[in-house]
Amino acid sequence: TCDMQKSLRICKMFLEQKTPAPFVIHLRTFLLVFCLTYPFSIMRRVQHPYAILPVQLMLTFCLLGIEFCSREMEHPFGDDASDIPVQAIIEKIQTSIMKIQQFEVDQHET
Repeated sequence: TCDMQKSLRICKMFLEQKTPAPFVIHLRTFLLVFCLTYPFSIMRRVQHPYAILPVQLMLTFCLLGIEFCSREMEHPFGDDASDIPVQAIIEKIQTSIMKIQQFEVDQHET
């Protein structure tokens, strides 16, 4: 039971822990400023000016994708498709416990 209580405490910590709002605002602002100013910083290094747009789009897509993934991983419990299926895990554990209990009853009867 001690391990189960420890696991429950860890799950509650993940569920209740919030990212500080100033950190999130600062990170998103920096990301936006970087994505908007990056094309101007590479303008002289690129031989073809039209190559800037695909590079910029790819970089912005990757950075915003990483930011989105970090938001999803911040709250792993919930009802989204990408969340940990807690209800399914509970049902599997309950089924396993019922099977173990039934096995114990069958062993004592024989």
